[in-house]
Amino acid sequence: MSTLRGEGPLNDYANLAEATGITTPVLIWLPGTAREAHLRQRLDRVEVPVATATHTSLGDGPAGPIWLPAGATGNRLRLAELAVAWPEMLLGSAANGPEGEER
Repeated sequence: MSTLRGEGPLNDYANLAEATGITTPVLIWLPGTAREAHLRQRLDRVEVPVATATHTSLGDGPAGPIWLPAGATGNRLRLAELAVAWPEMLLGSAANGPEGEER
């Protein structure tokens, strides 16, 4: 697993989405709330969907309501609910591939 330092790795995900025509959300699990807060301050310019979470004692673990999409405030979402945070995206698929190729 790579460590995210700066915006470079997230730009790489944006480049991958552009090259493949497939946008895939980036989920970032952080060890504590201070690190999450610091990272979230830097996520306002990302071009891919990103959600962050920290370790919690909730019984559901990563599937539970712990995810907060970049730019969002308020209630955290369950893993299965994250698609509602990015309604303009057809996540995990594309109607057209790179260079407008049909899939």
